[in-house]
Amino acid sequence: LYGFTMSRFAGTWAAMKCVKDNIESTASVDAALERLDIVNPDFDMPPGGLNIRNEIDMLGQEERLHEYKRAAASAFIHANGLNRIVYSGGSGPKLGIVTIGKSYLDVRQALEDIGVDEAAANRIGIRLFKVGCPWPLDLQHIADFARGLDTIVVVEEKRSLLEVQ
Repeated sequence: LYGFTMSRFAGTWAAMKCVKDNIESTASVDAALERLDIVNPDFDMPPGGLNIRNEIDMLGQEERLHEYKRAAASAFIHANGLNRIVYSGGSGPKLGIVTIGKSYLDVRQALEDIGVDEAAANRIGIRLFKVGCPWPLDLQHIADFARGLDTIVVVEEKRSLLEVQ
């Protein structure tokens, strides 16, 4: 639902990637709309908003993407906390791990397998960042995450999406 709302707010396309390990599983979830607190951030929209219009040619659409839509989507992502720091890394974090989707679950499992839970991660200086919306990557949030770290490891699937941003 966040993707649909962001699409309407920022005038961007939205997509959801469904990998086999997630889509072929079963869970009971509370899907009540009251559980969601979706925020449309205060954003200075251009005249007429950001959704596509016939009177704007291809160059104008490209300009709106780079001048407004990316910033609007980033503001939406930030306002709704879609990307977040999961483990702070304690008082002196040195290693940061950025991950997304199924890779996030794999990293959490790998850390658990070697006995690293949140308390241990904070004690040994591991900061973990979970990306819920990969594009556009909120660069301010990434800068806040990276502050003070010696090393950052990006764990994602085969094709690079986060690292190149």
